[in-house]
Amino acid sequence: MNEFNLELNKNISIQNRLDNLAMIIDEAHQVIAAQLGVARTEVAFMRNGTEANNNVNNGQLLQPTDEVVLWAQNHPTNHQAWYIRQAQTPFVIHDIPANLNGAITDEEIVAQFVNEVNENTKFLTFSHLSNVSGLLLPAEQICRAVHSVNPDCHVHVDGAMTWGCMNLNLAQMDCDSYSASAHKWFLGPKETGLFYMKLSRIPNFTPNTFGYDPMIVVPEELYTDARRFELLGQRADPSLMCLLCTAEIMEDIGFQSIEDRVRYLGTIVFDGFSGFDFPMTTPSDVNQRLGVVIGGVDPDWGANLYNYLYDTHRIAVASTSGIRASPHICNIPDQLQSMLDAIEEYIGLYPPPPPPETVIYSKW
Repeated sequence: MNEFNLELNKNISIQNRLDNLAMIIDEAHQVIAAQLGVARTEVAFMRNGTEANNNVNNGQLLQPTDEVVLWAQNHPTNHQAWYIRQAQTPFVIHDIPANLNGAITDEEIVAQFVNEVNENTKFLTFSHLSNVSGLLLPAEQICRAVHSVNPDCHVHVDGAMTWGCMNLNLAQMDCDSYSASAHKWFLGPKETGLFYMKLSRIPNFTPNTFGYDPMIVVPEELYTDARRFELLGQRADPSLMCLLCTAEIMEDIGFQSIEDRVRYLGTIVFDGFSGFDFPMTTPSDVNQRLGVVIGGVDPDWGANLYNYLYDTHRIAVASTSGIRASPHICNIPDQLQSMLDAIEEYIGLYPPPPPPETVIYSKW
């Protein structure tokens, strides 16, 4: 990033940007699209997953009878954003409860979504991997089941917690669009993100922003491929160029190897949290979890633990839904054991309060 920034600042000419930098950015598009099993023409680079999500919920005019199916565990940019849109132009929202009405098996979970779909359903959208429970939804089964009921329903998957830690094939998943941020599991540059949409669906959407493309050209008509969503004007070229660097490193490691490693490290954390008798919000089924592991401890106690780990041991976790650890390939088991030892130390100093009678996600 520093080298690319220096190169750009030495020569900020349009010639340099188009003849040199743009070529690297275009190669990044091609490499990342291939990694996801889709066409280059179906992938746009965003500033983050938020911008990608808003291309979906702000991309079509909806009628009062149109219906949108959400999951209560969706990220706010793919949940509250729909309600903001509804307040401007009324339509119907079906919000599936966080606990999926008690559904546990993949078949039961798929049924929760499909049961909400009818001929009026225009959108159905969910987080592939929840950051508030650690539940990994069976995305391919949901997408295919929804399309079998209503082929015209647009299924959008928020992949903020799966791009970069999972071996993905979006064509096989059969989602109509997919969003993610590069700075999370992809370990890429900040303020870059991914937006995939099936080529056949793109003409149905108006871009959230209209500017010019990376070639400094204002198109006379909207593109019919993913460039339609990338008309964002002046951007940080070095960040986009670094997407190629990251993609090449991740590919050298291998996405299946990355996924296997994340599952292995996540299980270390899950077993450790379970050993503390934390009420787990993350499923015990290894097929329904990945690298997001959450102990549903008392929120105040968890927030204090979160601060203690960082202030005392410089261990960074999150306090989402209690206490959350998300180990990635940059971590090793010894580091996770250090975290578990520090938690045990904290428990010795400040025993956790008894768990509440009802835990929000205890059914998992």
